[in-house]
Amino acid sequence: MFKKITAICLIFIMVLSFSSVASANAVRNNTAVTSYNPVVSESPMTNFVPNPVQKVTPTLPMMSSPQPGYNINGDDYLLAFKGKQTKIPALMYHKVTDNPAEVTPWVITGEMLAQDFAEIKARGFTPITVSEYFELKKLSKDLFYADGYKKVAEFFRNNPKPIIITFDDGYKGIYTHALPLMKQYNFKANFYICGELIDTNNPEYCTWDEIKALNESGLAEIGNHTYSLHARSKDELSTAYQTNFSSALADINMNKEVIFQKTGINAKVFSFPYGLYTFGTIAEMINGGYEMFVSTDHRLNSLDDGQSTLGRFNRDTEYSSKQYFDLFVAIN
Repeated sequence: MFKKITAICLIFIMVLSFSSVASANAVRNNTAVTSYNPVVSESPMTNFVPNPVQKVTPTLPMMSSPQPGYNINGDDYLLAFKGKQTKIPALMYHKVTDNPAEVTPWVITGEMLAQDFAEIKARGFTPITVSEYFELKKLSKDLFYADGYKKVAEFFRNNPKPIIITFDDGYKGIYTHALPLMKQYNFKANFYICGELIDTNNPEYCTWDEIKALNESGLAEIGNHTYSLHARSKDELSTAYQTNFSSALADINMNKEVIFQKTGINAKVFSFPYGLYTFGTIAEMINGGYEMFVSTDHRLNSLDDGQSTLGRFNRDTEYSSKQYFDLFVAIN
């Protein structure tokens, strides 16, 4: 009796195996399998318009089954999940001057910068570097990968209100005004350097020794802003991107090399001059080994925003420090 039951079981297993092989072969040969009927929508949701009044309450994603012995800390996971949605403003400065007559929407006085730093401190913001932001962005893609959620949670536990401070071009004021304030408040900031402007020994701009001093403070992150492309007009640069981006990329790579030769700094973050970029230029730069990009898109940032560039708000001198930072509250 036992032998008969065993034989029947073996026959049943063989039938199932044969069916599986037949199905797999049919799929490989693009032949129909009557038991496999996928439903493919012929009309994508291009005309779908959500109800603008409807509000959807975000819910936690389904947790995949952890490996044996893997324990999830619920408090840390919730903090990391909330941190992914935290809106992070990034400020964009250019020239800092002692002369009030030079003030424009792109030029700020040292006194105004000092007021901004005091406002940042008073509102409980913690300045971080751009590379810190993009590293957190990577970790937050899969909160379970390599305990990423623990690192994200730890960051937001210590920095519940992150903010990013950036300066473009390499004007002298970043050394004479920004660096002393950074040391006073223990604030981090990010600086995007045009190598040609430094090489010309123009007193309007920093020297390479001053760029090195910024880096050696331990509070500055130095980035790439092209070697000479920023000297072109916006229209000329746009044309160069479209017609000969390989030449533009060569200039970008040259600036990275010059920064390294002059200061020993490996500039990993790139800031687009005039904020000009396309998905094509970003793809080309990723192929060239770049990973972190800064734009002039006026938007807040978050770890789950799906953006490949950091958005920034220009520090328009039309507003006082209080008014300027109130704007972030209004749009958040």
